[in-house]
Amino acid sequence: CIGKLNEASNIYYCYDAVESRHFGERIFDVENELLHKTDMVITTSDSLKNLKNQINSNCYVVKNGVDFPQFNKYSKKEIYKRDNKLVGYIGSLDFRFDIDCVEKAVKALPEYKFEFTGDLRNYHIKERLEIYPNVQFFPPILANDVPKLLATYDVGIIPYLANEANKNIYPLKINEYLAVGVPVVMTPFAKLDEFNKVISVISESKSMELLLKEEIENDSSERIALRVEFAKSNSWDSRAALFSSIISSNI
Repeated sequence: CIGKLNEASNIYYCYDAVESRHFGERIFDVENELLHKTDMVITTSDSLKNLKNQINSNCYVVKNGVDFPQFNKYSKKEIYKRDNKLVGYIGSLDFRFDIDCVEKAVKALPEYKFEFTGDLRNYHIKERLEIYPNVQFFPPILANDVPKLLATYDVGIIPYLANEANKNIYPLKINEYLAVGVPVVMTPFAKLDEFNKVISVISESKSMELLLKEEIENDSSERIALRVEFAKSNSWDSRAALFSSIISSNI
C-alpha cells in the first residue's frame, strides 16, 4: 500500500524482531522490502535499531513505557512481612520462556511460592512446573487488573531464553514491575544497561535462585521508592512526546 494513499510519509514501527517460527522464511524478504521502501523506522530497542539500520539508515529508538499513573495507584510502600515469599510472572507463557532456569529455582527454593499468570501457549512450561507444590498457574487477567496483581509480588521475574530472537526484546513488564515497586530478576536475554542499578540479571556466578534470595532479603522501603521513581521516567507520556518529536522532524 506504500505510495497509494497520498501519504506524507511512511513509518515502520518495529516493536519486535521478525522470526520464522510462525510466518516461515518468507517473512525476512517481506520485511527487507518494507525497510527499503519506508521513509523511517522506529524500533523499541537499541538492538533492533542496530539490526534495521543496516538496511534503512533513518532509524530511531522509542522504548516501551508504562502507564505510570495507573500502576502507581498500587505501588508498594514497604516490604511484605510474611514467611512464604511470592515470586511472580505475568505475561505470555510461550516459546521464549526459559523452563530449565525457572525449574532450577523452583526446586532450590521450596519455601518460596511461584505464581504464573497469563496465556499458556507453551504447554511444556506447565507440564514441567506444575508438579512442584510451590507452583501455581492462573489464566490471563484483564489489563486493568494487572497493576494490583503485580503489587502482591515480593519479586517479579522475566525468564526469557537468551537467544538471537530474544536479544531484541525490550519487555513491557520490566517497567510495570518497577512502577509498583517490585524487584526484578531476569535472564540475560537482552542488553538493558539503563536498568543495571534497579534490577538483577542472572550470570554465570549469579543464578536465579541466588538473585531471588538477594533481592528479597535486601529489599527495603528505600529500594521500593527508587524503583518507582525510575519507572516514572519511563512513562508512556514521555515516550509519546519522543515519538511525536521524531515524526515531526521527519515530515
